[in-house]
Amino acid sequence: MFGTLPAYGIYLRHIKGLTFEDVTLETSAPDLRPALDGEDVENFEIANFRAAGSGPSPLLRLRDARQVYVHGCRPLGDVSLFLTVEGHASREILLQANNLHQAVQAYTLADGAPVNAIIND
Repeated sequence: MFGTLPAYGIYLRHIKGLTFEDVTLETSAPDLRPALDGEDVENFEIANFRAAGSGPSPLLRLRDARQVYVHGCRPLGDVSLFLTVEGHASREILLQANNLHQAVQAYTLADGAPVNAIIND
């Protein structure tokens, strides 16, 4: 119905006031898409999220995201990148108490995301 979605697990668009807690995503075969992709999300909380990743894609991708709280999360295995934040409207994305030992890079900013969009605590 929608074609190939930008995430292998969860795709969010135009969401306000949503919380994910204790979600685990795995794949039976490697998938190069992010586990979670959110576009135009606001007041979004991700707690204790665990997911598999592969290739150069981030585990989480957020575009034009505001007031996001990511805590207690970790990749299920080695990943190149945990989070990519994109878009001029992105702001107030708090990363706190995540286990990123299996991520080569914690986060990156792209496509006009402001340098202060992420608060890494």
